[in-house]
Amino acid sequence: EQLERLLADREAAVRVAACEALALRVAVVPGATLAPLEAALRGGRRELVLPAGEGLARRGRPEAFFALLLVLKAGEPPERERAALALGQLGDRRALEHLLPILDAGPDAPQDQALAPVVIESLGAMVAALAARADADADELAALRERIERTATGGLGPERLRALAGLRRIGDGRSRALLERVLLDRELGNAERVAAATELGALGDAASEAAFAVALAGDNSAVRGAALLAALAVFASDRTRAYMLALPSPFADVSGAAAAYLARHGEPATIVAHLGALADDIRRGLREGLVRRAAL
Repeated sequence: EQLERLLADREAAVRVAACEALALRVAVVPGATLAPLEAALRGGRRELVLPAGEGLARRGRPEAFFALLLVLKAGEPPERERAALALGQLGDRRALEHLLPILDAGPDAPQDQALAPVVIESLGAMVAALAARADADADELAALRERIERTATGGLGPERLRALAGLRRIGDGRSRALLERVLLDRELGNAERVAAATELGALGDAASEAAFAVALAGDNSAVRGAALLAALAVFASDRTRAYMLALPSPFADVSGAAAAYLARHGEPATIVAHLGALADDIRRGLREGLVRRAAL
């Protein structure tokens, strides 16, 4: 109620902050009311059109379509990026006739060229939204998915990184497997592999556990660090499980951190069950940690 009142504040920055907060609340609170955002959209204040449209798009509300389309067509570059992503979340297939041409923009349309990587990610959200509908067009979905996957495996620079984010937005097993393949591809650069790890962490699927274990034992320090952060994100409620993946790594930057945490805070039964498979020095440190905690 307080945020709704602040939508009418005399300061534009306060109005925008209140609308942004209401839109975020829609994303994280299942029972959050949409009435304030609907009123903000009807009110027509330019600065509230985008955040109100984003909030309504998160709930698939069709009235967000034209508001977001207006921002996509006439907004500033950062606003256009947000509008493109929100249109993907909305899942209104009418947006495709406006999003797909951006991917083919030439040098005579530099602003559209700059927006193309964001559109690739947006298509991932679109695929997820459309696939959940009973009237989904299988051929259309296959074509959209194929474009995202092609960019994720063979694209360049920002487009490829955004395509990896698009796979995370699709969020199914096929997309997860492709992200894991990118993570473990030693022929790729750090940026792509680190991005794949980050997206797997955001995806939050415990089925990536084996891929994390392989990456944590690899010889690329940036990828190891990203894989550990991703594992901690996936197993946020069971940090022992995440750090146990890092413990067998031959590289001290991850195995040392894992051993230090597990010795102090690790779940004793899990540690004892794996002691026999660990190197002598690591096993000794964990055993001493359990003794100090009177947990042996």
